[in-house]
Formats: sequence, structure tokens, C-alpha cells
Amino acid sequence: MRRLPPLARLRLRLTAWYAATFLSILGLLGAGVFLTARRQMSRELDASVRATTQELIKAAHIRELEQAHPRRVVADALDELRVPDRALFLFDTTGVPIKPAAAAPWIVDAAREAGRTGRADRDLETTPDDRIVRLHAERFTGSSGRAYVAAVVASRLDGADAALHGRRGARAPHPGDAATHAGGARRGTGP
Repeated sequence: MRRLPPLARLRLRLTAWYAATFLSILGLLGAGVFLTARRQMSRELDASVRATTQELIKAAHIRELEQAHPRRVVADALDELRVPDRALFLFDTTGVPIKPAAAAPWIVDAAREAGRTGRADRDLETTPDDRIVRLHAERFTGSSGRAYVAAVVASRLDGADAALHGRRGARAPHPGDAATHAGGARRGTGP
């Protein structure tokens, strides 16, 4: 094997260092952009879930008023509230589901916690595709003075993944699918 001249060896080493430095900078930049985008999407989803919870609370107030003063047959305000890619729940403060009539145990547990502490936030890691579903629950007082808990469940991917509109077997679960299954719920760590 023939040895390279000193100048060629120096050139080869410098090229290797330049390539390694460039790839390191590119990797750090990519990781930084990914983490920033992920954090921003998480914040936007959290804000959206909280806003949807407030809309659910308004609908529950309307429902309570309509039930207290029935003038004619009207549709339930909670049935009329439809938010894409969100599962909506109304509980009493002990975790008994009011609307819909059933909920997964991890959602009931979050409702009980919100009934005690005022609010609860949870993440559920679904299987087999390891998607994360977000839950936000808040206690509120109705017009009659009765306390309720409003809970909203949404996918962390929000509307970005078209599979959210699909049914079972799709790449990502619909939030309502996760809401009907018990599973490895864990407490959220926050954004």
C-alpha cells in the first residue's frame, strides 16, 4: 500500500472534519426545528382543547336552562355541539357520566380528579401505533348551582393527520376511539 503525500493526507483530514462539522450542525438544526415544531403543536392543541372545553361548558349551561324552562321540544344543546376530532363528555363531580352515558375508566378517573381539584389533564398512549391522546377536564357550576365536569379528548396530532377521520384500523385513532377504551393512561407532564 502506497502512502499518501503529506499534503493529500492533510486535505483528506480537513475534508473529513468539514463533513463531520457540517453533518453535526445539520443534525442539531434539524433536531431544534423538530422540537420547536413539536412544542408549538402541543401548545396549540392544548389551547384548542381548553377552548373546546369552554364551548362544552357553555352548551351545558344552555342545556340546563332549556331543561329548567321547557317551552317546546328542543334538541339537547350538548347533542348539537359537534367539534371535529374531539370527544366531548359531561360528568357530575363524582365521575358519573351524564352525556354520553358511558366513558372509559381513565376518562372517569380524570373527571373525578377534576371534580375534586378543579381541573385535570391527561395523556393516553394508544397501542399499537403509539399515538398520544390528550384530555382536559374542568369543574364548573351550572345555572342551578349544581357542579359538573366538562371533559374533552383530542389526538395530539390534531387535524394534521387525515387518518383521524378514519375508523379502526387506520394509522391514527379517532379521539372517540381512545375515549371508549381503557388503557395505559398516564398523567401529563405539561408542555
